[in-house]
Amino acid sequence: MAMKLKAVIFDLDDTLLNFGRNVDWKNMRREVVEHYLKRTMPVEVVAEYSSPLLLYARMFEFGKKFMSHEEVLKLQQEVNMIIEKYELQVVEKAAIIPGSIEVLEWVKKEDLKIGIITLQGRKVVQRMMMKYKIRSFADAVYYRESPGRPKPYPDHLLNCVKELGCNTNEVIFIGDHTSDMFAARKAGIYTICIDVYKEVFSKEELRKAGAKQIVDSIFEIPNIINKLM
Repeated sequence: MAMKLKAVIFDLDDTLLNFGRNVDWKNMRREVVEHYLKRTMPVEVVAEYSSPLLLYARMFEFGKKFMSHEEVLKLQQEVNMIIEKYELQVVEKAAIIPGSIEVLEWVKKEDLKIGIITLQGRKVVQRMMMKYKIRSFADAVYYRESPGRPKPYPDHLLNCVKELGCNTNEVIFIGDHTSDMFAARKAGIYTICIDVYKEVFSKEELRKAGAKQIVDSIFEIPNIINKLM
């Protein structure tokens, strides 16, 4: 399959950087859940997601059933601040994944634009990208609190594609989680999954979610892109 490729969009955590494994997800989720319940969100809705980031993302839709659009946005801002507090506690523990910088450099040398889309917040992402000199590669960056619904919804991906001046069939998305695959599938974007969650997701689950190709390492990305172009 030959693509007229113009851009490559990357997820951040567990794709280019290791960050989330240091976060106190248990206490973050407890505090996030308590806040949603305080604002009369039903227990069955709040209990459905073990990941506080996915719960936050889904609440953009669920919240509309129980409150106005403005109230939902206000609630999400409050929850974002809770999540951000836990992220900032461990921002200095973030580490670059071997091969990430080399792949970003290769993509740039191929005269392709680069986008980054993440479920992490603006403050922590900006610090990590500056520390590891990733920001200079990115032509567009979308954070958890960027306008629109975050992954697994396609909003941030579609907005990023538009900002990069591309069509969805001119872009490849590279991620590691089923939420990445779901978002890209809904957006109609070709997706490569770096299989870092072997103990969590089977290859069948990743393909069902939307992964077109599955690789073990970011080092494999240039070879795959060359074959697609």
